[in-house]
Amino acid sequence: MNTTVKKVKNGSNNIHIHIHTDEVPEFAKNKKFHVKPGKVSSKYISSIFLPGINFENSPPGKASSRTIAKSSSQKEQGQFGLSITPPIDPKTLAEMRDWNAFHDRSIRLKTIATVYQGYDILPDDEKNKDNYKELPNYKKFSEFLENPNSAGDDFIDILYGYGEDFNTFRYSYLECVSNAKGELAELYNMRAPEVRVKKERNNIYFIQKDGAAEQKFSLYSFNRAKRSKDMNEVLWLKDYCSRSRYYAYPDYYSASADITLDRSSVEFNISRFKNGMMIDFIIVVEGGEVDSKVLEDINSFLSKNYKGILNAGKALYLNSDDPNVKIRIEKVSAEIKDASFLKQREFSRDVVMVAHGMNAKIWGLATAGQLGSGEGDMMFRLFEELIGKPERLRIQRKLNKLFKFGLGIDDLHLELRAMSIESFKDLVTGLNSAPWLTDNEKRIESGYDPIDEEEMQPAEQLAKIHSQLVNIKKQINA
Repeated sequence: MNTTVKKVKNGSNNIHIHIHTDEVPEFAKNKKFHVKPGKVSSKYISSIFLPGINFENSPPGKASSRTIAKSSSQKEQGQFGLSITPPIDPKTLAEMRDWNAFHDRSIRLKTIATVYQGYDILPDDEKNKDNYKELPNYKKFSEFLENPNSAGDDFIDILYGYGEDFNTFRYSYLECVSNAKGELAELYNMRAPEVRVKKERNNIYFIQKDGAAEQKFSLYSFNRAKRSKDMNEVLWLKDYCSRSRYYAYPDYYSASADITLDRSSVEFNISRFKNGMMIDFIIVVEGGEVDSKVLEDINSFLSKNYKGILNAGKALYLNSDDPNVKIRIEKVSAEIKDASFLKQREFSRDVVMVAHGMNAKIWGLATAGQLGSGEGDMMFRLFEELIGKPERLRIQRKLNKLFKFGLGIDDLHLELRAMSIESFKDLVTGLNSAPWLTDNEKRIESGYDPIDEEEMQPAEQLAKIHSQLVNIKKQINA
């Protein structure tokens, strides 16, 4: 490679850089860069794509020193009197669920595990555990949960929407409708993407926008005397976020680039098979010239027969009656390795799994080196202890506080049921009730290695078979 770089300075504010090399194309040679007089500086700008992020709400500003005496004296970001924009566009977060099946499945599974297993009404005092259904508040509590609103929604479905929004955005809203007495009368889920937080003086409000229509709500007050009489209220649940007082970053957002990359891989393959040519090549003719009619035939053939999946594998035949004319086809595009796509998608899947705190067993995936159902039971327990249980208790506490101050119920509480993780015990119990299986067959089915057994004599084998048949007969007659 022969390269010469010559820098010429003139009186104007331009620097001409002349690059002479055999490997630089014409459009890249002799470029002119406009600069200001004085020193030439550079700045690195990151080009990493972050879906939906609003940099205006999360500036990298300089940390300041403040004296904070009370929470009310803390300075607030954002414009007062205007709705505050979330740091990440909620519409983008909702759309990202369509980009990756594992991401969407993780949100659904976490919601099912936390709020969709059913619920029980239980007494606060252990002394009432035998007759708590006779308490005056039990009927009031159960009737409200059986009919939480005039739209006919089931309470468990309202909870599911509340949980789906929380696991998607890490903030969610319930609309609380009070009667003339200030008691909780109805409960509705408010879709999080349609809601914006608004700060007016020291009060928090919520603006729901559906198209051009807007509706204002106040923050639910646990003090009945301070409860708003002019508008419905909102029970607000959100994660702590260091970048915003009013919104949160989803726990999976650190994997958003991998979710986007995985989606791009899928779209690339779809575009490759559906819209583009199946192969990229050059037809080389040596020792002769291709006339315009042949070129027209080649273009017509390629445009009609090398687009789409159904046209894969079709061939174009070229012939010449001159033995000195050679025709060959050379591939010019980089070969795409399917294995690299699969590897990249597996890596993206693993990143999504870590970001959500999930594991392959919860997803129902078979993985290399798995230890059997015993490992699966352990993974379910780990998921329940680290994700299901903490999130369920958090939502449960929020709801019980609402029922205590909204319905006036202080001797009963709502308890959300945990997801069943007794699959391993059920499996072992089922295997023990199958006497036609050998001990080693039971161990293998349970996920354990078989135990070496000494070779049994024919008489011993017959005795064992007879014993198994007797057990089977007893179970049939039982």
